[in-house]
Order: sequence, then structure tokens, then C-alpha cells
Amino acid sequence: MADSFDHIKKVMDTGMDLPPSPQVEKILGELSGLLTQVESWEERAKACLAAKPRLSINEVDKLIKDGDEISENLPTLQTLKDSFKKAKEWISKANELSKHPDHKSYIDVLETLVTRGRPLPIKLDHLSNLETQVAAGRAWRERSARVFLKKNSNISLLDLLCPRADIGSIEGKRKKKNVVDGSGIPHPIFNGLTQKELLDRKVLSKAFRDAEHRELQAIKELRGTQKVEDEASEGADIKFECEICLNLFHPSHVPLPKAKGCQPTSLHDIKFLCPSCLRSRRPRIELILSLLMNYNKLSLRLPEGEALTYLADRALAWQTRAEKALKTDEVVIELKKFKEDQKAKNEAAEAESETESESEAEKPKLSAMKKMPEVKLSNKTQNLLEDLLLEGDLMEVSMDENQQIWKLLQAAEPRRSKNYPDLNQLEAELETAREEKLKAKKKRKLEAAASAPNGEAKKARIETPDARKRKGGRSRKKDSEE
Repeated sequence: MADSFDHIKKVMDTGMDLPPSPQVEKILGELSGLLTQVESWEERAKACLAAKPRLSINEVDKLIKDGDEISENLPTLQTLKDSFKKAKEWISKANELSKHPDHKSYIDVLETLVTRGRPLPIKLDHLSNLETQVAAGRAWRERSARVFLKKNSNISLLDLLCPRADIGSIEGKRKKKNVVDGSGIPHPIFNGLTQKELLDRKVLSKAFRDAEHRELQAIKELRGTQKVEDEASEGADIKFECEICLNLFHPSHVPLPKAKGCQPTSLHDIKFLCPSCLRSRRPRIELILSLLMNYNKLSLRLPEGEALTYLADRALAWQTRAEKALKTDEVVIELKKFKEDQKAKNEAAEAESETESESEAEKPKLSAMKKMPEVKLSNKTQNLLEDLLLEGDLMEVSMDENQQIWKLLQAAEPRRSKNYPDLNQLEAELETAREEKLKAKKKRKLEAAASAPNGEAKKARIETPDARKRKGGRSRKKDSEE
């Protein structure tokens, strides 16, 4: 098109060289007026594309109509028409979303809309509102991630909140799933769901329940397999047993378990969960409900928010069942006995700290008071509590009822008579083992340096701290002499 107008300019230049005549003057006047209109419209169109603040959709529409009256082949007209068409489609989509405020859209839908709307050179009334909604959703997700995720965690918040799909897989890592076209959300629970189904809470709840049943079934199968392996390896080195998956871990391969409050001396007093099962900080249910209240105030949906909603519902339902189990007559009596013994144990601990200089004859009395009481439960009650404990441990939530059930079962057989490693002795042995490894490593390096040829020996020579100090002193002395 620009070439056509350049050609008109050349025709006008040629006409100016022709002898004056009324017909030539008339044609030159028409061509001059046309070029003036084109240049004026082009200036307005370019100003529109770069205008800040941007022009409204009606102003751009009027500008396009003015351009059509001049010529359909204006240089910037097609660009303006394309932007106008995209803006009309964008506004139609935004209006469609605003017509159904009760049906909140997912954040990825709004993010896509914002991404498409920002480059358009036309004022979009809904754009700033959508940007605010997206920013609020991202802020909520970041806050939730800080609450749940451990430092340097390589697991996503969505994977963490959903029932586990990686139980029994190699190294506890779920294989990557291809995202199905329907949802666009990278998680198996959402895969295969259409956009309409994603907005239906009943469909989502069913998908989460199915995932929960698969998780529970997978962990029970894994525990059954692990028990057989444990019986085969009975009598081997001391290892920690995960409370959930029952996998055994050598003390040097995992951090030593820690307990809040008093410092325990045996693993009997500590609930050990392996790194694959203890995937998060496990915040308290009260904090999760606070996050959920803030999520419900948002004007959009997030996959993490839907997962948190189901997790909270699942935790509250579990808590109700646990409270009911803990309030049965049989459990109430045993809990009362257990709490009385805990009180005596605490008093004994205080007495021991005050009488450290007493004779050895008195120490067996204190240790006897510290011994875990025996809690006797019927098989039915014990199996119920074990199932509740497993279901509670699978959720990334901290609840007091979970700890109460665990302590009660620890005082009942067969957990009560199980041998647990002494943590103080174990920590000392691990420290000794680490020191021996360092010494062996240094010894190997020295032997390698001694057995190497003269040229390689100099390269492989290991400098001791004293040697480096003497070398540094000689270099400083040489510099001072120079």
C-alpha cells in the first residue's frame, strides 16, 4: 500500500512538470487532497496505537470507519482492524465471565485473558479488575506455599495438598503425567475433567474421594509388603521405621527425629515419619481454616484452593470420627490412666533434675516411674484406632487427636514391647562413625599421594593447615623483601 501512495507522489511530481492546463490542475488537486487525507488519518491511527491512556473501543471504531471512507488500502488500517477485532472478542469473553459471578473462573483462564488484553492498543474496562483478581490469587497461593512447603522443597503446593499418587513408586517420585486437554491443570486428579466439570464441586469432590481411596489402598498394600520384608530382615542393624509406609531407614541416611518439649531418650517417645511421607510443615487445622476463609473471599478459583477445601473437609470429618472414638468408655478409662502416668513421669523428671547428686540406689526408682504404662484395648478398638491413625497421618495436617491416638497405641501391645534405639547412644555412635569415615578418607588420600610418581605426587600432595600457614608466611616475607 505504501508503494501505491509513493507512486501517486511520483505522478504528482510528473504532473507538476507538465504545461499548465485546467484538466491537469484538477487531477493534481484531487491527488493532493487524497494524500493530505491519508497523511492526516495515518497520524491519527499511529497516535491511537501508541496512545496512553488508550482510546475507547467506540473511538477506535469511528477511526476505522473514517479510514474506510478514504481507502481500504491505508497502511495502518488493517493493523487497527485486527486490534479492534481482538478487542471485541476479548470484551465479549470478559462480559461472559462477569455475567455469572457465582461461578468463579479458574486463575489460569483469567491469566490467559489478562495476557491477551495487555498488548491490545485499546482501552479495556475489565482489564484492571482482572489484573487485581489474578494478583490476589497469586498472593494467596504464595502465602499458602509458605505455610505448607518446607525450605528448598521440590514438590509443588498442588501435589502436596492432593492425596498422594506416588505411593510405591521408585524413590517416592510420581512419574510425570501428560496434561489432558480438558483441564489444563498438571495433576492426575484434574486430568480428564472439562472446564464445565471443573466448576462443579460435586464432580471435583468425587474425583478427590476416588484419589483418597486409591491413596489408602496403595499405602495398605505397601505396608503389607513391607511387613514381610521386615520379618525377613529381623535381627539386622538398628533402623528407623516410618510410621506410615513402614519402610526402614538407617540412622545415617535420615535426620535424627526430634520431639517438641522435653528431650526424649528413646525413639519410643518420638513419632518418626520418613522424608517421603513427611512432605510438608504440616500446619495446624486452625491455620488451614484461616487460609480457606481467605480463599473463599477471592473472586476466582485456584486448583490449590480446591485441593485445600477438600483437605480441610477431609480433616474435619476425620477429626469428628477420632473424637467419637476417643470418647468411648474403654478409651476414656485408658486415657485417664495414661494421663495420670504422664503426670507422674513429669514430676519424676523434675525430681531427677533437682537430685542429680543423689546416690545410684535411688535412680532405679525414677526410671521405673518413667516407664511407659501398659494400656489394654480390645482388638476391635485397637484396630479402629490404628486405621484412624493411618488416615490421619496421610493428611498434611497437624491435629491433637492424631497425637493422642498415637501415644495411646504406643502404650498398648505390640508397640509397647517393641525395642527402640537409645537416641543419645545412637547419636554418639553416628558421630564416631562420621569421624572414622573422615580419617579413612584422609588416609586414602595420603596413601595415594605417597604411591604416586614424583611429578604427580606434587600435584596430589595434601597440604595440612600448618603447611599452608608456613607457605603463606614465606610468601609474605618474600613480598616484603621485594
